[in-house]
Amino acid sequence: MRLAPLRVSNRPVLTVKHDGLYSACVFANSTRSLRHDHEFQHLKAGGFNWWVRCASLDDNLRKLLENPDRCLQDLASLPAGDRPSTSVARVSNLFLKRYNCASPGKMLKSIFRIAPAQRAFCLARHLEQVGILTPRALAVANKRCARVLLRSYLVTETIQEASILDQCQADRIEAARNVAALVARLHDEGFIHRDLNPTNVLFDQGDRLLFVDLDTMRYLRVVPPRRALDDLARFSRKALLSSRISRTGRARFLKEYCRLRGFADWCSWWRHIEHLNCLEYGRLARKSGAACR
Repeated sequence: MRLAPLRVSNRPVLTVKHDGLYSACVFANSTRSLRHDHEFQHLKAGGFNWWVRCASLDDNLRKLLENPDRCLQDLASLPAGDRPSTSVARVSNLFLKRYNCASPGKMLKSIFRIAPAQRAFCLARHLEQVGILTPRALAVANKRCARVLLRSYLVTETIQEASILDQCQADRIEAARNVAALVARLHDEGFIHRDLNPTNVLFDQGDRLLFVDLDTMRYLRVVPPRRALDDLARFSRKALLSSRISRTGRARFLKEYCRLRGFADWCSWWRHIEHLNCLEYGRLARKSGAACR
């Protein structure tokens, strides 16, 4: 199958200045880093050095910071191979996520990399500053030994009575347009999600859309069409598994996305996405066949 090249407009794209924001070096010096963010302060609690949002530091948050592991499942009794990479807990109006010990290879790499909780915090804070909704980051801390990362913690707010895209009770046409506007804004600002699916887009009580699960998200400064297509194809594949999201709904979503980003030929994008989906389904079929042998 031979596809025509995508035609991309020369409309200027909104971007953010710091293209290396999530490297440890730039994180320490960037004007968007915690050191220059006056909404956060340094706090020692529970043997950790936390960065905490000042306005949200109440009794509930203080208790959580004093002993975050108490709220999470004890992993000591589990075999090493059965330990999850992350552990989560909801405490009152707070959401705690702990990134657990990884494989020895990843622990070695962690010496040279920013901690996953720190990266997720940077992304959440960055999205907040450019006006893309996501649960607000309230606190972050890392546990290292000889520069090797052992655990890292991220505390965010909990979105009360949130529902995923499949459960949205609003008008389906309007919902498709709203999601398209959100994804278009994300790509315009230089982000790719890399795990874009209906379960990572939430509606809150006011029918506002929020992104969650930022662990795979990356900041590219400018998102090229191929990377945007990868995000959209992944969203399309996940939407196919939902009985509430029809082919017509996916077409409405893509048409609105292309309109907002200035891409005139949305049908060409549709064909490219379908082609990427066919390639992915073929890869999964070959992988499944090899596993059966």
